[in-house]
Amino acid sequence: MKVIQFHKFKKSNEICLKNSDNFILHFVACCSTLFHAVYKVCNVLNWALRLLVNMEKVAFSYASGLNGDFGPHSSNVTLVFHKKITDVGKAFSPITGVFTAPLEGVYYFRFNLLGCSSSHRLAVCLYKNEMKILDVTKHPKGEYTYAIGGVTLLLQKGDHVYIKLREQSQVFDNSDNHCTFSGFLLFSIHYK
Repeated sequence: MKVIQFHKFKKSNEICLKNSDNFILHFVACCSTLFHAVYKVCNVLNWALRLLVNMEKVAFSYASGLNGDFGPHSSNVTLVFHKKITDVGKAFSPITGVFTAPLEGVYYFRFNLLGCSSSHRLAVCLYKNEMKILDVTKHPKGEYTYAIGGVTLLLQKGDHVYIKLREQSQVFDNSDNHCTFSGFLLFSIHYK
């Protein structure tokens, strides 16, 4: 009986050793798979961080720089905003009043324009290249009245965005910067 028990003990030890070898091999394989997964995640996070750090930054805000009325005119006129408030990326021209997209992406634009004429409307349009995107018309009737607009646009590199004062319209501004045009890049678009 003792021989049989010893034999059983020896067999169970061999099985335990075989099972522990299998367990160790399985454990090592799992650790290796986990390591590769963590390595891949770290690479993706590193790529995303580099993308964020190197992302082009574009933001501008300009006031008209006017001191009094501008308009009316017999045709539509591009409004030029001369007074820099913020300009990151140098994509807005205070000479022409035109924003030129430095890269493909989604941008947000906003304008505030003041009118106070008793005889002329306050009518402005925001354009993307030659296409009218937004049209805002107010009738001040001698009261301070704002035309306000905002839009999110998908732009290609080189696209232009600007504001036109419509014919027979008038804006008013002074050192309080009532008339402003602002925009910024929400995110760039990279196609693979």
